Amino acid sequence: YGCTGLTSITIPDSVTSIGDEAFYNCTGLQTVTIGDGVQSIGDYAFYNTSWYNALPDGVVYINKVLYKYKGEMPKNTTINIQEGTVTISPHAFSGCRSLTEITIPDSVTSIGGEAFYGCTGLKAFNVAEENSVYQSKDGVLYKKADKSIYLVPQAVEGAVAILDGCTSIGSSAFSGRTGLHTVTMENGVQSIDDYAFYNCTGLQSVTIGEGVQSIYKSAFYGCTGLQTVYYEGTSEQWDSISIEGGNDNLKDAERYYFSAQDPYQEGTATEGEKYWHWNEETNTPEVWVKQD
Repeated sequence: YGCTGLTSITIPDSVTSIGDEAFYNCTGLQTVTIGDGVQSIGDYAFYNTSWYNALPDGVVYINKVLYKYKGEMPKNTTINIQEGTVTISPHAFSGCRSLTEITIPDSVTSIGGEAFYGCTGLKAFNVAEENSVYQSKDGVLYKKADKSIYLVPQAVEGAVAILDGCTSIGSSAFSGRTGLHTVTMENGVQSIDDYAFYNCTGLQSVTIGEGVQSIYKSAFYGCTGLQTVYYEGTSEQWDSISIEGGNDNLKDAERYYFSAQDPYQEGTATEGEKYWHWNEETNTPEVWVKQD
């Protein structure tokens, strides 16, 4: 870091990773020889070096690592990551606002932090079915191990149904997705992490499964348009959920509890509570209406 007098470096095959900012601001570094063993390159590892500045525009690959996209990206760019790539480095596509779609081959097993930060035009991730770590549904990127949401395209709009079996919604997964208006999550979801839906100003309704046990700090902060919560459990189950601070928009929304049968006709309704059920034809929540 900052070794401005360093002009050349040879990294042997025995090295498997290059850490964050390892050669950051080594402004005199002109020649870099990287051995075949390197499988990951950390955040800003070669930032502001003469070698990095001399790399060609476009997608830069180093061995099996997609290191960085350099230069100006044309509008509405679709990128197919080359087969054999194992790692997508941190910040690899950071700020690529013209990136609209990306295809991830089965060889990719690791995606660095904020690899797609600021990709405001990104609409979909496409993942090869053979990929052992990641999968995609409706363009949303999941980790296969627990089907946890890893990343949501920044340009996602409309309604999103969380993949069945998903156990958690990651920190900031939907943050700032202002075009999102409806989210449906199955009973398998157990936790909604910090800032998960932060500033989703267009979010109007959310369906939350009864399996949710924790809603973390500011998960729904800034969701000023949130009007309706369809909860698949009872009021007692809702009261048992640990809801941390910064979730007033969620708490203040009109809340409905699930009932497969009309609770007003069955005589099971509780005074002051409202109820909903699934419309089997449209597979959407439908409110039970109390008849006069």
